[in-house]
Amino acid sequence: MKQAAEYREHAAECLKLANTARNEAERRQLLQMAEAWERMAAERERRIQIVRRGGRSVHNPRNFGAISPEPRN
Repeated sequence: MKQAAEYREHAAECLKLANTARNEAERRQLLQMAEAWERMAAERERRIQIVRRGGRSVHNPRNFGAISPEPRN
């Protein structure tokens, strides 16, 4: 699986290309691609953190009880 750093390299390349785009439409498309690569990098890092916490996401309401210090009835 690809690493977040590799996704960010793709984002940086898109930004570099956007600076030399031939027209505004091409520039916008490259900027959107850079944003998408950045989102994928952030998501990859988030998923790695979930795995390191034992597979439980504190942002997922279904897992709240699994990490709650109080016993469930």
